[in-house]
Amino acid sequence: MDQKIKDFFRRQWYPYLYGLAFLLFKTVRYMPSFAWPVAFNLYVLYIAITWLLLEAFKKAATVAYAGIFVIMCWASLLHVIGIAQLLGFEYAYIPANFYYAFYVFVLCSLIAARYLLRKCKKDYARYLNSLLNTFLLIICLVFAVNGSVTVGQEKKDVVKTAPSAIDLPGSGVKRDIVWILMDEYGSSKVLQKVFAFRNPFDTILQHHGFCLLPSIQTRFPNTLLSLNALFNEDDSIRPANFYAGIDALKKASWIQRIKRDGYRFVNLSSFDIGGENKLEDRSGYPSTYLDQLISGTFFGMMIEKARFTAARCNAYNHRLYEKLKTTLSEQPQYPRFIWVHLAIPHEPFSRDSAGGPVSLPAYTGKDSVLIKKCYTGYLEYGNHLLQQLLDTLQTWKDKIVIITGDHGPRYSFIKEPGASSHPYAAVYIPEKYDTAALQQLRYISNLPSFLKQHGLP
Repeated sequence: MDQKIKDFFRRQWYPYLYGLAFLLFKTVRYMPSFAWPVAFNLYVLYIAITWLLLEAFKKAATVAYAGIFVIMCWASLLHVIGIAQLLGFEYAYIPANFYYAFYVFVLCSLIAARYLLRKCKKDYARYLNSLLNTFLLIICLVFAVNGSVTVGQEKKDVVKTAPSAIDLPGSGVKRDIVWILMDEYGSSKVLQKVFAFRNPFDTILQHHGFCLLPSIQTRFPNTLLSLNALFNEDDSIRPANFYAGIDALKKASWIQRIKRDGYRFVNLSSFDIGGENKLEDRSGYPSTYLDQLISGTFFGMMIEKARFTAARCNAYNHRLYEKLKTTLSEQPQYPRFIWVHLAIPHEPFSRDSAGGPVSLPAYTGKDSVLIKKCYTGYLEYGNHLLQQLLDTLQTWKDKIVIITGDHGPRYSFIKEPGASSHPYAAVYIPEKYDTAALQQLRYISNLPSFLKQHGLP
């Protein structure tokens, strides 16, 4: 019996165990998203590809050590993003030249390994197989135990709701609420200090009766976390990770409350919020179990680069803008909360200040001159869209209108303390209200509570 176990462990199982370990590692990051069919089918596909690679390397290199070549191939595909980050590249700015150089290096490593391993005694392979099999089995066991421990903890990932944090009143006039979020739109003070840009939008909004909130902040310089703080009524607890954040946003306690108060939620954004589907999948965050598995891999990055081009981003913004104009022109029989998430001035920069298309060379987050020009130009384009909306449509004047960023600019060349936590914010309320109290709000996520406290719908 002992000999049979030894013989079993001395075979090349480790290429298959490597895939199982990776699958378990990615799965336990957030267990509630787990889907058996996806996991099973992907692992079967992995086994089939691994078997083909083993057979190929047995013929092209060496039978005894073929598994080493397979592991090198899979590792270069599944961990390329992590390797790039270890080498100092920013996630959003990994250039195509890195991938070319990296896979040339992998190819050279495979050739060198073929030369070296052919000189190794085949008897050593049995002990190497046993060592790697045992190691990866232990790793799989650790991940499996960790997953079983965290299965019951998904409730801790959901932001807890304060009993009376955001509860719109049931009496009085129920006005439509229009919240337009401009992604990565920094406060005017930040724009002045970091980009030497004097924002003309302040004057435009004040002319239309908006109250500016120049000192307001967000606790989280990240879109997903910032939105969770708003829609789940509590910014004192953050989701454990992005996967948990996506799930928490789908539940959105604030949306559940306003629906009970008779409001209809219109979701014009790239996130599923409060049970309402997104307009289009443009968030860049993993929203499914499959996304969770491939995020950070070569496959995930290639899909992301294909989806998030400047042309597609521009098409999304145009579609959303037209949908917003149509929605504002409607005369529904029920009050609405219209949530609008424009991907402006967030990258990719697809328009200049005059609305013309932008063609950019390859750049990194440290190319301050180019980014400053493109960011402010794209921001001015966004300003023009909103100004055109306010000037041409009059239906917004009987609504509560909130225009904010989710956070400030986050580029690596910015040294200004707190720049990323100071978004733009302005509010229009038809009724009389306490302007001083509004301007004293500290966080974006306090705005809904302000509406409740002042008897506004």
